Amino acid sequence: MSSSTISTQSQNVSRTPARPLADAEMATTYEQLLTDGNEVLIVANKFTSAMYARARPEVEWKPAGSGEFADACIAEVSANVRKKRTFWATTTNVSPQSEDPAGFALVLAKKQELVTWLKGSEQVTGRFGHASPEVKREVAYHAANRCQFSGCGKDLGMHTATGAKGTFSYFAHIVAASADGPRGDPVESEKLVNDPTNFLLLCDECHRLVDKVDPAKYTVARLREIRLQSIQDVRRALSTLQYPDADVLCILGNVTGQSPHISERDIDDSLWKSRLRRSPLNIEYCFSFGGAHHKPHDQSYWSAAFSTLPFDLVMLQARLNGVRTGGTSRRRLAVYPLHGTSVLILAGRLLGDMAGTHVFQPHRNKVDEHLETRWAWPDNIAEPAPDKFKVKFLNHFRSKVLRRIFS
Repeated sequence: MSSSTISTQSQNVSRTPARPLADAEMATTYEQLLTDGNEVLIVANKFTSAMYARARPEVEWKPAGSGEFADACIAEVSANVRKKRTFWATTTNVSPQSEDPAGFALVLAKKQELVTWLKGSEQVTGRFGHASPEVKREVAYHAANRCQFSGCGKDLGMHTATGAKGTFSYFAHIVAASADGPRGDPVESEKLVNDPTNFLLLCDECHRLVDKVDPAKYTVARLREIRLQSIQDVRRALSTLQYPDADVLCILGNVTGQSPHISERDIDDSLWKSRLRRSPLNIEYCFSFGGAHHKPHDQSYWSAAFSTLPFDLVMLQARLNGVRTGGTSRRRLAVYPLHGTSVLILAGRLLGDMAGTHVFQPHRNKVDEHLETRWAWPDNIAEPAPDKFKVKFLNHFRSKVLRRIFS
């Protein structure tokens, strides 16, 4: 049985799926409804649809799914028209799933009527074009020929399954080209029909999602935000090709109240803000001695630290003096420190003040929501006074060990 449906022995209607469905999922749900002995009513506007079902004519229609109605659905309905348990109705409501199914006259679905509807649907959702060649070039340029939908980014010059080169993109209108389409407007649709700022470059799947599967979710405002974010991300990604690269060194340890975790996205965001990019070398970590130790004032914390320091010190010194790189000069280095003060002082002594070392300090609290990572500090932060920070030895045992290491 489909995961979208739940049938009972009394043939009660299946529950509504929690999310809008793509064409193949709608077809599967429809097939299961008929298998369970239900009648099905399909209500469609000019671009999307909703299904209702009932176990017997004397009971109420219940919602059974909503989303894209296309080739797979038409094939499935056509194969079952002789059962005379599938009905078709149209509406001008932008959300067919909010209709009262009891208000529709029951007309049996016919294949030709469904095929005609689908052709009209393709027209109002803009899958047949509308964009001029000049606009297409501009939209594709800003998208770097990638799907602009958030989290997709497919290469639209190559077929995903076969790897064949070609054009696999759709120029999707934000405000629909037709006033009857998803996000259509009586005035703006005609005005923006060939405006490059009114297009998203999408793959087939994402185009169907925003226009047919879940058009109510993807409003004009939301799609405009997606477009602007995509353009910014592409510009940023391509601009980093001009930046010098830096090897990344993370000096991270558990400190009470602070998470030592740093993601590659955090690193890339902060490097980009400093006009740097990450080198192809793997990110290196040092002075990390287990997640169980997070209280710098406990003796066990320093016992764990001192057991790892000899190994990490040798590794770091070899990294800095060129031994590990065949004697070549020290490469540009991006350092991400979040550790106990004593360890940071030791690391700073080893790193020195050589040019080409970039240190990134994290926010304790990320107060500015526009910041993409707490490792990328805003530009308007005032530098602290020279005498603000002081170093004092508070633990005799620890100070003896550190003096021995420094000497």
